[in-house]
Amino acid sequence: MIPILDLTVEGSRPAEELKEIAEDIIQPKLEQINGVSLTYISGGREKIIRVEVSKNRLQAYNLTLSGIAASIKAQNIQVGGGSVSSGSYNYLVSTDGEYKSLDEIKNTVIAYRGGSSKETPSTVKLSDVADVIDGFADESSVVFINGRTGIYIEVQKKSGENSVQVADRVVKSINRINRDLPPGIKLKVLKDSTDIIRDSIKQVSISALTGAFLAMTILLVFLRNIKSTFIIGISIPVSLLITFMGMYFFDVSINIISLAGLTLGVGMIVDSSIVILENIYRYREKGSRLKISAVLGSSEMTGAITASTLTTICVFLPIVLFKAEIGFLGILFGDLAFTVVVALVSSLFVALLLVPVLSGRYLPIYTKRQKPFKRKLYERTDAFMEGVFISLESLYSRGLKKVFKFRKTAVASVIIMLIISVILLPSVGLEFSPSSDDDVVSLNINMPVGTNLETTLEAVQRLESIIKKEISGFED
Repeated sequence: MIPILDLTVEGSRPAEELKEIAEDIIQPKLEQINGVSLTYISGGREKIIRVEVSKNRLQAYNLTLSGIAASIKAQNIQVGGGSVSSGSYNYLVSTDGEYKSLDEIKNTVIAYRGGSSKETPSTVKLSDVADVIDGFADESSVVFINGRTGIYIEVQKKSGENSVQVADRVVKSINRINRDLPPGIKLKVLKDSTDIIRDSIKQVSISALTGAFLAMTILLVFLRNIKSTFIIGISIPVSLLITFMGMYFFDVSINIISLAGLTLGVGMIVDSSIVILENIYRYREKGSRLKISAVLGSSEMTGAITASTLTTICVFLPIVLFKAEIGFLGILFGDLAFTVVVALVSSLFVALLLVPVLSGRYLPIYTKRQKPFKRKLYERTDAFMEGVFISLESLYSRGLKKVFKFRKTAVASVIIMLIISVILLPSVGLEFSPSSDDDVVSLNINMPVGTNLETTLEAVQRLESIIKKEISGFED
């Protein structure tokens, strides 16, 4: 429903002439572009035929305004006249009764006067009681673009079309349309609503890549093994590739919501692979061979990681299954839930099938005893990190012992925090969506009911001068 593009028609001509150019040349070309549904033109006065009836002549001929209007309407129609068959074709026939010129309107017969069986009645033409003028409708609105009157065109896409692709097609066609316009007239893009889509997708993509990099860094710190980190790292792009394939086959586009689901899934993708790899490494530390460690390490943890992954999937799966039934929420969160579910399922298969193969054959894992570090720097770094983790484990162990020592106090503390959370919930506040910052500011002015256009225009121009004087950093 939101226009994807706002265009302007600018030039050194009156707004009425600019509007005529927009309606006759620009609008048809825009609506021929694939994916464009409608275009709306604002600004300029509409060209009309004014019929100014004289009150004295109206009374002299004993006519009424409604009667004159009905006569004009009755004679300005196009009626179907049937069809004509010729060979294998049928041609529709219509009677063309619409006005073609100002003289035809002036000569419209609106009444008959006098006449008898021997005399022909005289006709009363529209020009006898009114002045017919080719003019413009009274102004009810004015469009200004950077201080000059202009024409404003809103472009709407068809339902189901990709907003970014349609906007790109329109922008590419602007140069071609400008070549067909009279000299001095330019069609320009005032606002591209798809910029927020591009920027949001870019930021979410950067966030996903940053998250994957940080996840790899954390894994390297904890695993302290480049091969192990690389094996886990491979599971991320492979799982994402399978996810993109699922999105393609189920017609899920790359959008803000689906990319948010991918960002959410990146951190969970590596969980199963880490558990499998750690268990394989544990068997290697016991002295088991590569293939045996891979088989035993993966098969032993199959049930645990499958259950763990399925519990997370079950949270998102109802949104995917009942997307149509839950209405707007299904539309809003359906793509997110789908990408998370597919990413987790693919990560489970990667952890159970790919990680054991890589660690047991193509990227064999060796412990520090089997292959000691050749450089002292690596050895010292590894010893330091191991000391840090041992200290953390010791600290956790001491804390756990204290919790077991004061079991009732620990349970009571959790219950109290739960109660406090429930009490504070209403004070947090509820809203449909979080507020967001925008790089466009819109001002709406409400004038008293009945205020004419001139007074409203004067108020807007005063406001414009105040903005230009007191606010800096904006662009026209």
